[in-house]
Amino acid sequence: MPSRPSQVPSFTEADVRAYLALFIHDKTTTGAPATISSIRFITREEASAAMNGESLSEVAPGSLVCYVVIAGPFDVGQSLQLPPTTKKIGPVILVGHLAIEAGKEQAAPEPASR
Repeated sequence: MPSRPSQVPSFTEADVRAYLALFIHDKTTTGAPATISSIRFITREEASAAMNGESLSEVAPGSLVCYVVIAGPFDVGQSLQLPPTTKKIGPVILVGHLAIEAGKEQAAPEPASR
């Protein structure tokens, strides 16, 4: 992700959209690509509350994060360990959440091989 050294946030909303376009390839259960519902720069605590108390303990208290909501629905059943004879009927989630620390330079991950 592009970086703006010594600025907070260290990247822009446009940077986040471009980054996600390159690295998020998940399709929804309908086969359509995932869409970004919102991007907000908020505190770690606000992001944690928006994610129903999900811990962001790796981010310092009071730090600015980029909170992203991605619309689905997404099939998360692949992460469950089920016997091969089990008929999969879910679970499905409607939205995904990301919190990216916004006060420090971000390194882009390697693209996932498919």
